[in-house]
Amino acid sequence: MRRDLLTAHLPAAAWLVAMTVALAVPSNTADLPPWWPRILHFQALDKVIHFLLFAVAAALVARSFRRLPALARPLLLAFLATAAYGGVTEVGQHVLTDRQGELADVGADVVGAAVGVAAMAAAGAGRGGRGAGGDA
Repeated sequence: MRRDLLTAHLPAAAWLVAMTVALAVPSNTADLPPWWPRILHFQALDKVIHFLLFAVAAALVARSFRRLPALARPLLLAFLATAAYGGVTEVGQHVLTDRQGELADVGADVVGAAVGVAAMAAAGAGRGGRGAGGDA
């Protein structure tokens, strides 16, 4: 059980904590170096970052949930939990920080969560995991 905690559950928990901190940091662009906006100034960057954060999160949560035998549909639950977390973080950004929550960010979060879970389903099916997708 202790090994499962370290190898399956702790990475997911650590990633979610790191994401929460990153998404809650106030966006004070006055503190950024002058070269920052020129290098990374394109409209879709925020959506790409959201997509990547939530793809990794969903994959780690799916990996963690697969190790819990009481869960009948671990990949579906991992997707739903991660996608819902995306919505919660956007509301939290809007209410608790100077950042603005955006519906488009939630969309990027949901798509990222779907891709992360799909990657875990493909990986599990490839090595004979809990059925195709791990939800069987």
